[in-house]
Amino acid sequence: MANTANTANTANKQMKKKTPVKGDKFREDVVLNEDSPFVYREAYKSLRASIMFAMAGSNRRSNSVVVTSSYPDEWKSSTSSNLALVLAELGGRVLLVDADLRNPTQHILFGLPNAKGLAQLIIGVNSFEEAVNRNVAGGLDVLTSGGVAPNPSELLSTENMANLFPFFEKEYDYVIIDTPPVNVVSDALMFVDMTCGVVLTVREGVSTYDEVAGALKKIEMTKSPVLGVVLVDAKFEHGITSYKKGRYSKYYEYN
Repeated sequence: MANTANTANTANKQMKKKTPVKGDKFREDVVLNEDSPFVYREAYKSLRASIMFAMAGSNRRSNSVVVTSSYPDEWKSSTSSNLALVLAELGGRVLLVDADLRNPTQHILFGLPNAKGLAQLIIGVNSFEEAVNRNVAGGLDVLTSGGVAPNPSELLSTENMANLFPFFEKEYDYVIIDTPPVNVVSDALMFVDMTCGVVLTVREGVSTYDEVAGALKKIEMTKSPVLGVVLVDAKFEHGITSYKKGRYSKYYEYN
């Protein structure tokens, strides 16, 4: 297995299936915010450091990262959004792209409209400025999917899509791309060669060894680096309780 990022212990509940609607409520139970548990935020900061280190060691001159999973319900979308948020906390400009044109989620997580997005940008109906959601959080812009596309594979494999990457990477310090699961459809694999590498989420109690091995094999066939494998929904009760208020507050300024 390629470079493995630090385990992210996700304390949030599993995302519920919802019908996308305009102005949907911000998912504060999933997306990092000032009220998120200390250990939850620190897990993503640790993931951020690992991914940045892996990117710095890559021979690919790209600041784009693909986040995917082997199958659905393995928290790739929440990992994408939270990784983008903690990267933006460093003070740079970050773009989160929802390239899952079959089952988009980012507009639900952030409570954003989804009438305009990546799909409309690819076909030229809308400009980037019309499609992007600016300053969703400090330093973070979000490009939603633009709805469920009838021909996602064809859209993502077009020259127009390929031409967007140089623009994204010129405008932003980091680009995080949320893509469909690799064992279900090949969408994510269509443009991994244009990015720095892939981050694969693995959910404890859900993902199986064979499924993860199959996903890694598909990624490796594209010769794209695996920047990290992130374990989510892990149960580390002793690790969490050891960071409760009071015990380490004088060392971590946690209150």
